[in-house]
Amino acid sequence: MALFFCEPIFTTQKGEIMNNIMMIALTGGPCAGKTTILNMLKEAYRFNIVFVPEVATTLLSGGYPMFDGAAPTPEWQSDFQKAILAEQFRLEDEAMDKARQMPCKMVICDRGVLDGAAYTPGGREAFCTLHGLDEADMIRRYTAVVHLETRAIACPQEYGDQSNVHRYEDVQAALGLDLATFQAWEGHSRHMRLPSAAGLIAKRRTIDSLIDALLRMAHDNRS
Repeated sequence: MALFFCEPIFTTQKGEIMNNIMMIALTGGPCAGKTTILNMLKEAYRFNIVFVPEVATTLLSGGYPMFDGAAPTPEWQSDFQKAILAEQFRLEDEAMDKARQMPCKMVICDRGVLDGAAYTPGGREAFCTLHGLDEADMIRRYTAVVHLETRAIACPQEYGDQSNVHRYEDVQAALGLDLATFQAWEGHSRHMRLPSAAGLIAKRRTIDSLIDALLRMAHDNRS
């Protein structure tokens, strides 16, 4: 099974990397292994790459009021996405400033701005309209987007909330969010999808290859 849905990832036009900073959004459905993969990447690249944590989890862990009942109301979700956006932009901007002082000039984000579209009725267009965002600008904000499929696709019996106590989605909801999250980034020139059946080592190697390719590309682009 191919790991790349969208190619090529090794080419660019001179000047494409905005402000000499590359930003990768690591995204996907619930229970996709993002936390594990990110911990591996942080261990390997902690002195060279700046990492942005998942804002939703950070807010909920920090006391943002959780919804009542089994699932969030549309009103709660809309307010929550607004809070996420404000913090996401702030953290990403801070990370880019920090990355400018580092050799690699790269930021890896646990989710990206357009992930919120998966939680918004009407998808990306409705999400951007609601929050006053330009779709094209949000796509261009990230050098690459890596989508990790939810474990609910390959092994629904292993799906659960072990890695995130704030996860509330059941298997069917996870499948829907995985698809909606992937669709939120459609059109990005470096939109990669890593199947849930692939092991963690294979996924890690694929992301390592992407990082290496982007760093070489940036070096050529700057020279």
